[in-house]
Amino acid sequence: MDVTTTNHSNTGGSLTTTVYSYIKEGEYLNAIHLLEAQLDKFPTSTAALSLLAYCYYHLEEYDKASSMYEQLVEVCPKSESERYRLYYAQSLLKAGAINDSTRVIASLSPSGNEDDVDE
Repeated sequence: MDVTTTNHSNTGGSLTTTVYSYIKEGEYLNAIHLLEAQLDKFPTSTAALSLLAYCYYHLEEYDKASSMYEQLVEVCPKSESERYRLYYAQSLLKAGAINDSTRVIASLSPSGNEDDVDE
C-alpha cells in the first residue's frame, strides 16, 4: 500500500518504506507524523487513513482509530469497505462506544469476517 497517490512525488516509495519501517519497529508516533502530513495533502488517501487507523489502534487511541476507520468507510465503496467497517466497529467498542459499535456491526454484510475481530 503506497501512502502517496500516483503522479505526485518521486519520493513516494521512500516515504512508504519509511512509514512501514516505523510501523514494523513499533514507532507508531513517527509513522503518524508522516502519515498526517500526507493526509493533509491527500485527504481521501485510503492508504494514509488505513495506516493512521492501524497506528492509532496499536497505541490504544481508539477514538482516533475509529475516526480514521469512519473516514475510510465513507471514502470507499461499500463493496470495498466491509473490512474497514469491521475495524471501525472494533475500535468503537474498544473506545467504549458500545451503541455506535452495535450500529456499525448491524450494517455489515454477513460474510464471516467475525474471525478478524480481536478479543
